[in-house]
Amino acid sequence: MMYQKSILFLIVLFYFGCNQPVGSEDIPVGSEDIYGCTITSACNFNSAATIFDDSCINELDCNSECGTAEIDVCGVCAGGVLTIDDCLVCDEDLTLGCDGNCSTDSVVLDVCNVCGGDSSSCPKIMLSVSPSSISVGQSTTLEVNLANIQNLYALSFEILFNHSILEIDMESGVVSYDQFTGDNFGPVVYSDDGVLSFVLGGNNIDGKIFSVTMRGLQADTTNVALDKVNLIQVDGTDVPNFNSLVLENVEITVTSE
Repeated sequence: MMYQKSILFLIVLFYFGCNQPVGSEDIPVGSEDIYGCTITSACNFNSAATIFDDSCINELDCNSECGTAEIDVCGVCAGGVLTIDDCLVCDEDLTLGCDGNCSTDSVVLDVCNVCGGDSSSCPKIMLSVSPSSISVGQSTTLEVNLANIQNLYALSFEILFNHSILEIDMESGVVSYDQFTGDNFGPVVYSDDGVLSFVLGGNNIDGKIFSVTMRGLQADTTNVALDKVNLIQVDGTDVPNFNSLVLENVEITVTSE
């Protein structure tokens, strides 16, 4: 029976007053104070704002814009219809698209809930490995990459692999600190008995965050997969478009020579 080894990667939310948005303290309002979004990771960040007004937008809407358009009950982006009985009824052989138009080739929502999108804006966590084929006793480098992750404060996931085929060298792990460039703190990284933990501030992550060495133990082919993923914002809610999160796993082949 194959034994599945689980390595848990946990990014811990460590949120104190120093993480509060700029201007969120009790600051007397003067004649030159400007209300706006003061969180730099938000798509509507206002560099001139001095008073946080809770207007920040942390994700693109269904028009793929930094706005507040939502999909209504008819499946139309920014349609504004509240009851199904009020939806536009298309003529026979026509279908209502997410753009509100009836057509034989209607515009549809992609997997990221963007009207007419190409599914490229979904948040992703991707595993990559180089080389993908090694001999017994040889090593390969596994990388963890993130894409389209905005305003990230906490992250946890497991990497699953077959322990009889591969082993992971946690001491070889390298964190890509340049990815964590938020105005707050972090990451603080520590490891304990195979559990790698991060503490970080808010960041928009797009690229490699971690790499580690894996060594071949016996000849076979196995998947290295992601599981139990959580992406959390500062307020404790899931990151935008979490339901469309894409996980990309890899396959490693270990040969006898």
